[in-house]
Amino acid sequence: PCSRRITFLMKAMILISRAIPGEVHMHIKSLVESALSAIRHQHSRIRQKAISTAGELLLYCSEGLNSVMEKIVLPAFERLPFDASSSVRQTAVDVLAQCLARLESRHEYSANLFQILLSLLGDATESIAQRSLQRLEWIARYLQDQKMQIDDEEEEMSTDLRIAAEAASL
Repeated sequence: PCSRRITFLMKAMILISRAIPGEVHMHIKSLVESALSAIRHQHSRIRQKAISTAGELLLYCSEGLNSVMEKIVLPAFERLPFDASSSVRQTAVDVLAQCLARLESRHEYSANLFQILLSLLGDATESIAQRSLQRLEWIARYLQDQKMQIDDEEEEMSTDLRIAAEAASL
């Protein structure tokens, strides 16, 4: 019963953050604190859900992230490589990869997040070590694709400007 309520609460937080992402930043601290309060729960499924919920909330937050990351998220995430459950550590790998690739201010926290992800490369469970490596490769491809997309957009803009300048000179 308690675990169902926790799971329901976390699903509700994710739905709210998806529905009104612009409003989430005002409550990000309390939402992330609530999600990560379950990171020490006895059931690994609850810990997994707490990690994935916190990760999802961070992706929808654009303001107020600095304080939340430094005081709440990073200290909690630093303990993840030592979790007894391999499924929790695997979820941690996925959430860390998403944050490193998609978090708006990832450059500010990339050193800390990479350090945690790299420590999972040496995990005693082979599948987690492999998943960590795969996620690092995915991050590289994702960021490269993002850069190429930005470069293409800039090239299109410069072409549009050149055409407009030529048209104006006529």
